[in-house]
Amino acid sequence: MEIDGQVWSNEDILADHQALREEYPDARLLWSGSFGSFEDGNFGITVIADGYSDPEDALDWCRSSGLGADDCCAKKITSGSDHEGTTRLQ
Repeated sequence: MEIDGQVWSNEDILADHQALREEYPDARLLWSGSFGSFEDGNFGITVIADGYSDPEDALDWCRSSGLGADDCCAKKITSGSDHEGTTRLQ
């Protein structure tokens, strides 16, 4: 995976997740391919285990945790096959 010119290996993604998990113990690493709500099902994602019924509450958590728009969003994670409308950005 390439983001902003940096190629991320599986090891890089795991190291990034582990650093987040040290700061946020409720962080979990998931595979996007396990969920139909992701357009691309071939990457690791870090999620916080707290659920929110309102995406604005999730985005408030992002902001209050000091995570910027490039690092945190609200995502409805479902097993359904439609990814449209499941992401809200800061």
